[in-house]
Amino acid sequence: MLFLFIIGMGNGSAKEVEQETVTINIPTLSKRVADISKVLTKEENQRLTRQLKKLQSEEKVQMSVLIIPTTGSNTIEEFSSRVFDKWKLGNKESNDGILFLIASDDHKMRIAVGSGLERKLTDGKIARIGETGFQRKCLF
Repeated sequence: MLFLFIIGMGNGSAKEVEQETVTINIPTLSKRVADISKVLTKEENQRLTRQLKKLQSEEKVQMSVLIIPTTGSNTIEEFSSRVFDKWKLGNKESNDGILFLIASDDHKMRIAVGSGLERKLTDGKIARIGETGFQRKCLF
């Protein structure tokens, strides 16, 4: 009896620990704005692309935007780090790229900044940028 009780407890514990893992594939970087969720109109996408091109030509900062439905079982921080690393944004030596990631169905966003820009774009400035965008309903 005790043996069956212990086996039963073991199975219950294993079920509690199990979690569904959903891995979302990172798209290939082929353009400055990747709107997988299709939340932007064609005109919004074009306008944003022009602004990002201007940022790169005038400020020498490479920024890309990725809009996806969900990050799956990853946190927004984990997923943005994976995307930033895969896309290799910014100058290799100065690590000055920016990724603006929006997970539309998760209602989450994150601006990931390369270490070369951390003095210019502090966490406080980034938070204000995100809050302003959401308050103006620019993001959803």
